[in-house]
Amino acid sequence: MKKKLLFITRNYPPIIGGLEKYSYDFYHNIKKNIPTELLAHSKGKKGLIYFGFRVLFHIINNGNSYSHIHLADASLSIFYPFLKLLSNASLSLTVHALDITYDNYLYQKIIPALVSRFDKIVCVSNSTLEKCKIRGIPEKICNIIPNAIDFNKLKEGCLNIEDIEIKFNLNLKGKKILFSVGRLIKRKGNQWFVKEVMPNIASKYVYIIAGDGPEKYNIRKEIERQHLIFIITAYYQVFKSCRRC
Repeated sequence: MKKKLLFITRNYPPIIGGLEKYSYDFYHNIKKNIPTELLAHSKGKKGLIYFGFRVLFHIINNGNSYSHIHLADASLSIFYPFLKLLSNASLSLTVHALDITYDNYLYQKIIPALVSRFDKIVCVSNSTLEKCKIRGIPEKICNIIPNAIDFNKLKEGCLNIEDIEIKFNLNLKGKKILFSVGRLIKRKGNQWFVKEVMPNIASKYVYIIAGDGPEKYNIRKEIERQHLIFIITAYYQVFKSCRRC
């Protein structure tokens, strides 16, 4: 059979998010090397049941035309029985984090067991691999491939140091900048970093966090407890990592 890949994702642009970007980048890069078809849901949480039926009908009609089928996240492993029955393809998926650690009894009973049956698993970090092993997923089928950055795209719209100094009224001369982007949720570790790391490196580093989310208040309170100087804007939390005089 000629190599042909089917990539299935429930998170795809124009919705904005980490999984959406992962799916977009995966598809547009993998198809440069392997003939690839995309089966994607691009409406967020709306219409997921309809998307599930789309996947099933597509596999029923076209399952045997693929040499490989890759799923964008662990929750899609619910399709494993149908993929195994209705295609001769090798099966793989990517595990990110919450898609394997989601705190729901029924989810934890079903999803890890299904993930364990795939031919190959891509874990995006060492931590993700450990979470898989805890849930009984064989290490021998797991591979660690961290998420990557296209530096050519990153350079297109990035601010330089002078722009950041002007925007937030900071003096960054002689400072090293740590920068993170994402939803401000507990498992991202922003509050932990402010509490455990910044007091030890505050004289040399500035920590900039771009994002919003339920942990915003807790992060701000931690900054106050650590007596760090901070600046808050509508969409950015900028922590100037030096002690108050």
